[in-house]
Amino acid sequence: MTRQATRDRILQTAGWYLGRDETIVRVARVWVTDVGRLPLALRQRSFYDLVLTDQRFVLLARPHRFHAPWRRRRPAPEGPLVAKRLSAFELVHVRQIALLYQVRVRYSGASDLVLEFRPLDRNVARDLVAGIRAFAAPRAA
Repeated sequence: MTRQATRDRILQTAGWYLGRDETIVRVARVWVTDVGRLPLALRQRSFYDLVLTDQRFVLLARPHRFHAPWRRRRPAPEGPLVAKRLSAFELVHVRQIALLYQVRVRYSGASDLVLEFRPLDRNVARDLVAGIRAFAAPRAA
């Protein structure tokens, strides 16, 4: 699947969850994990579709391509995994590790998410960080 075909599939799926007044800024596929007691190096990561709009940050589960008959099937999610306004996020940490660009965010004071962007999607990560900082600046003042 080409990047353009992947982008079109993500936009088609995201269209169900976006408002009419929202404009899509960027789209990417990212590795995501939540932060718990286990060290980050040992945490299992999952691949998700990320849609960044001018107002919100949306994480969508990717469709499974192959279902082995011996594997336990997980039910498809009812909606997006995370669909919150950028003002609900707090930027905890940003760093570049080898090829990955890592962004750690906290939302609603509850839990932390670590998003890892591939080299071609670093601009998406930078736009996400800039959007969160832009919404956090008026709140801090």
